[in-house]
Amino acid sequence: NKNDFKSIEVLDMSENIHFLLKKKKNWMIIDPVEMPASQNTIDGMISELAVLSAYQDVTTEKLRYRNFGLSVPRYKIKFSVGAEYHILYVGDINPTNSYYFVKDENKENIYMVDIARIDKLIKKSISDLRDKDFMQISEIEIKKLEINIKNKGKFIIKKNKENKWIV
Repeated sequence: NKNDFKSIEVLDMSENIHFLLKKKKNWMIIDPVEMPASQNTIDGMISELAVLSAYQDVTTEKLRYRNFGLSVPRYKIKFSVGAEYHILYVGDINPTNSYYFVKDENKENIYMVDIARIDKLIKKSISDLRDKDFMQISEIEIKKLEINIKNKGKFIIKKNKENKWIV
């Protein structure tokens, strides 16, 4: 359930870049800087995590474990759902450039997971994650809009008694 997610942490192991998001009342970026997070962006990431599925189990190829890039993973995705923590290790991209090799920390299996789905989780910057809303005002709260145009006058739009906009 999307509402049960409490935190998401993504670490780029090669670039030593990470971010940590925590849900308090709303989602917040906690690290590397503390600021409000874009609720829509985080909801999108959670949606990806909630339905993440494997294309193929490649565990039988364990003799080539090094070739999966999981001995030193590229990314680490840690998230909490309720009281449970999950850690996914993201390794190399497969030879056809369509899938990442992914391993859950608590399982032995190694899976191929769609590259586009994983990229929606790991290819984020702080700028992508931060809340960019200038003001948070509900449309319902707005009763009047006044625009002053230099040397042209005013343009006023307001709601009437029936709550309809009039010029």
